[in-house]
Amino acid sequence: MNTKARYIVDAEGKPVEVILPIAAYRKLVATIGRRDSDAGRPLKKSFADDLLRQEKEYAAGKRGKPWAQVKRELGLGC
Repeated sequence: MNTKARYIVDAEGKPVEVILPIAAYRKLVATIGRRDSDAGRPLKKSFADDLLRQEKEYAAGKRGKPWAQVKRELGLGC
């Protein structure tokens, strides 16, 4: 599996986002769904369920709201 990540950096050259191959992303999501690597404890079922639901929705083509719409709904102007 190719796990080479690409980074998006800010004006100072600091990484702010990462682009992963889909296989690496799926493995990461599966790992998170099983265990919380930071604390070494199982994730709360509701949180793990939310992650899995979101992954399934994304795979089915569902996307979140566009940023412009969220700003309008929150009264942040456009």
